[in-house]
Amino acid sequence: MSSWYDSVIIKICPIFSLLFALSVPLQAEILFVSPTGSGSDGLSWTTAFPTIGEALISSSAADEIWVKSATYTENLTIATSLTLLGGFAGSESLSERELRDPRQLPTIIDGNSSGRGVTISSDIHLDGFTIQNGLSSFGSGIHLSDATATLSRIAFIDNGQTSSRSGGGLYARNSRVHLSDCLFRDNQALSGGGVFLTGCILRFKESHIVSNRSGTGGGLYLEDCQAFLENSEISENRSSFGDGGGCFIDSSKVAFASCRFHRNSLFKTIPGGGIPNPFDVVYGGAIRCVNADNIRIVNTIFDRNFGSGGAIVSGTVLSAESSGPIDFVNCSIVVSEDWSSFGLTGNASSFVNTIIVGRNQNRVLATLPVSYSLIMGGHPGEGNIDADPMFVDLENGDLHLQRGSPCIDSGTDTGLTVDFDGNQRPLGIYDMGAFELDTSIRGDIDGNGMVNVLDLLILQQDWGKVSGP
Repeated sequence: MSSWYDSVIIKICPIFSLLFALSVPLQAEILFVSPTGSGSDGLSWTTAFPTIGEALISSSAADEIWVKSATYTENLTIATSLTLLGGFAGSESLSERELRDPRQLPTIIDGNSSGRGVTISSDIHLDGFTIQNGLSSFGSGIHLSDATATLSRIAFIDNGQTSSRSGGGLYARNSRVHLSDCLFRDNQALSGGGVFLTGCILRFKESHIVSNRSGTGGGLYLEDCQAFLENSEISENRSSFGDGGGCFIDSSKVAFASCRFHRNSLFKTIPGGGIPNPFDVVYGGAIRCVNADNIRIVNTIFDRNFGSGGAIVSGTVLSAESSGPIDFVNCSIVVSEDWSSFGLTGNASSFVNTIIVGRNQNRVLATLPVSYSLIMGGHPGEGNIDADPMFVDLENGDLHLQRGSPCIDSGTDTGLTVDFDGNQRPLGIYDMGAFELDTSIRGDIDGNGMVNVLDLLILQQDWGKVSGP
């Protein structure tokens, strides 16, 4: 299936392949940082610089800086292209670079609420740090401008406050940004509580945007961007102005693949703590789009995103205004609110091989093309069904299909080759929803799509029994 989603992968992946090549250090020099270093030259752990700032002052283009696990209370500025690595024990030799472990040996840059954590205006590879307690108007944790940045294993924690303008955790402008294995948690700003990007090319992989707060775009705000997000989570973020609990997309092209939106929320804050107007409207519990060029959402889960605070909710899952095509392909969607699930009036949108269950999921789907999908309550369209999808554990958010589900082999060819878990798709005919079930697993006795202790118990109970005389 040819689509903008395919073309964005073709365009963005080579860009970041080049980025990776450029980010491989030329080994001009390796500098060391340790709180116990003498600071004489920074060329060994013994003579290491005691602060990251001192190492940056002494660095040249293409240098690599190794930082020992510790808390560094600093507000850093990086204007030289280099590689900055955390997670070292402080005794590694030059051949032991890959032995570092940022999770077991956290390396923390603490802004001390006195300024931004890190300001970057050069090409950078940053790996293995926690950025916390930064405070600034634009990018309290990290501010990127006109840069090519690879950020790996970075945790953005408790940056910004409600008066910060944009990007509590990360703000990037006119940059190429690759984020992998990153965490944005408990950051705040007026726009983009976790992340705010404008004029950027983004690849966001295997990362989490969780429990961030803002007025608009609780977790993520994209403006004039091209973005591809994959294998990532956007959950429990909140918009207090009622615009995009999980993310806000403005004038951008975005593809989501194998992502999870869970319990993002909208709330209409009234200045001075007044009573909400019952005719106020909030938009997009998970996603809000305005003037978006094209949105493609595949193999993605939406689980109980919602609005609160007494206002009218337009789209607990997604709300769009003046936007281009929005396509849902092989998605699993659970709706928990009585308000409309999709505020897509006037937008060319489609649903294929998608499961939608819960309250009033059909309220705004009435005029939209839906095919080969399970819509609880029914919906006209080729291949659509109305049935229990037989999720493994709906209450606890496990939306894998059980053996015997009517969604198995009931979809149509969408061109996808993997499912949410990265397993092969299709296995025979396409399944509906984010997960493909391999019905050939012989050990799955109870038919829930997994071989586990329950199957063993059934086998033990029936061991030695015969089915006939």
